[in-house]
Amino acid sequence: MKKWILLFLGFFLFSPASAQEAQPLEVKAKLTDNQGTFDFSLSCWSADRQFWEKSWLDLPQTELDPVSPHVVSNGAVLVTIGGKLHSIDLATGTINFRKTEVGACSHQPVVGKDGTIYCSGYYGPVITAVAPDGKVKWSYAADDMWWPDAIQLHDDVIQVLHYHSNGEDEMVSTFSQSGELLKTTKRK
Repeated sequence: MKKWILLFLGFFLFSPASAQEAQPLEVKAKLTDNQGTFDFSLSCWSADRQFWEKSWLDLPQTELDPVSPHVVSNGAVLVTIGGKLHSIDLATGTINFRKTEVGACSHQPVVGKDGTIYCSGYYGPVITAVAPDGKVKWSYAADDMWWPDAIQLHDDVIQVLHYHSNGEDEMVSTFSQSGELLKTTKRK
């Protein structure tokens, strides 16, 4: 028996048609639990017309979610699938790039004002900064930083919520946009 899990609906942009005929675009995600593996698909719609669909089949089941929620930024759909960051052209469905260095995560990538994509991975670096063209700008890993939960942008700094290696203390590490660790504090 298959279970259908709807991840996220409702991100709207305007289609590439002329401004007078512009229709909102909606990106839909569907995750199917096959009792041991997962199938995942993303599709782009305007009203009742589907523009494209991409599918990933037989994603292995682990203790983590096989995909992150997606985000749309700068004309691309960004999603982490099986530990790889995917950038997919919103208008065409073409895969712009895949990056394997980001690790598995259950939260969506975060995009800075300059288009830099920030990801963190449960298995991998605590944080990775990826340029809009897919080149890794920098990453940070430390033995005492485990299980990142989320990334937040605040003005010119990036904060990563994670656990200390003791597995008990929740921590917040603050980074500059150039990848310098500014401070780590215990989360209150």
